[in-house]
Amino acid sequence: MLRLISACVIATLALGAALAQPGSSRISGTGTSYWVNRDPHTGQNQSALMLRSDGGASTLVMKCLPDGEMMMYVTTPVPALPQENAFTLRKRIGALYRAEVQVGSAVLRSAVQPIGYDPVQTGALRLDDAVAAKMYSALYGGTRVAVRLIAVSKAALNAQTVAGTYDFAPQGFQEALEEIDYCDMG
Repeated sequence: MLRLISACVIATLALGAALAQPGSSRISGTGTSYWVNRDPHTGQNQSALMLRSDGGASTLVMKCLPDGEMMMYVTTPVPALPQENAFTLRKRIGALYRAEVQVGSAVLRSAVQPIGYDPVQTGALRLDDAVAAKMYSALYGGTRVAVRLIAVSKAALNAQTVAGTYDFAPQGFQEALEEIDYCDMG
């Protein structure tokens, strides 16, 4: 019995160490966290900012890209996409899901794209860049953002669980942006 308890304690400590990413932090009192990372060779900002949705079922991720760009994607509580070739999936994803993003009183339509190539991240849907820029401005200005994922067809994987509205509060967004150097934008 003592060996079993010791093994459980060691496994728990190892898991905690594996999950603790260097440079990751949470903004106190908010659902916002960030991860600071720069490529050691190029110096490019590869950081990310994460906003947990009200209720915690989803996360809105702002990922820094090379040359001061960024992308936003929303995670889903269960896989939203089948594990298949990224090229094939990119051609048919519009027939599976679409997104509507509420920014203040405006409702914006966004196409969604998979994240990654092989393998595709099955539990994340990327929002188009124009909508992501408006979301950035709204969150920076202190406005809540809601992302509604809509299953377009019955072929959408786990459609009943994935489809829904995820609300994201702006608290901590500005502080986290400062910590990740605004993705080197502007």
